[in-house]
Amino acid sequence: MRFVIRCIWLVCCIVVAGPAWAGPKLEIDFSVPRAAATTRASVQLEVRDRRPGPRGGDEPDLIGQVRGGYGNPFGVFLRSQRVETITRNWVVSALAAEGIDVGRDGPLMVVDIENFWTDGYMHNRAWIDLEFRVETRGDPWTSTLHAEDGTSIGTRKGLERAFRGAIEGSTEPMREQFRGRAFLDALNGGALFEARDTAAEQPARRVYRARPPSSARAPAERASDCDKDTDCPGDLVCRTGRCRR
Repeated sequence: MRFVIRCIWLVCCIVVAGPAWAGPKLEIDFSVPRAAATTRASVQLEVRDRRPGPRGGDEPDLIGQVRGGYGNPFGVFLRSQRVETITRNWVVSALAAEGIDVGRDGPLMVVDIENFWTDGYMHNRAWIDLEFRVETRGDPWTSTLHAEDGTSIGTRKGLERAFRGAIEGSTEPMREQFRGRAFLDALNGGALFEARDTAAEQPARRVYRARPPSSARAPAERASDCDKDTDCPGDLVCRTGRCRR
């Protein structure tokens, strides 16, 4: 009887403490788009972890949970990375693809990580929610991005593939925001860069002024020419080659 009680106690400890030690540890990598050949603008970048407490806010390495055969959850952790580093690399690559350099120049762009999480039973899904903000002299530029993908297996490789799919599948929507006029205007000189690019793409136009045809001028000249009085209309008479009164 004592052995049965100990076994039950051990199972309860595993169920309760499982998220702290029994879950897989992930290394999340992803492909990045090619950087643009020219730099259009510059921006400073700050990435902040704003996840709620139960979803990694209290434990930075925690990024989700998988469930065992009885539905008991086990934590999913990052092995050596941090969500801020992964997100920063993602955003920097999208900016670079649109010709925007990240450094010490330009306005400050803040990216808040609201969600970076995976969950499910047998079929896990991974999702990431970001909020963007660029401070300007006027109203700030703000935007959001939701990335999501799933996996049919809750193994380490499957979960890594789900996060990679969420990131790579949402890179183009992120780039669309960074190439928009509102975002470029939020960066110092952004509107000027866009105007220059548009002008460079269009060939210079020449304006030609058409001369009136000779037939339009000839009647007026011929109307006053004469050789004899009958060449002149009405009561006019021909004098020195001109119709006169």
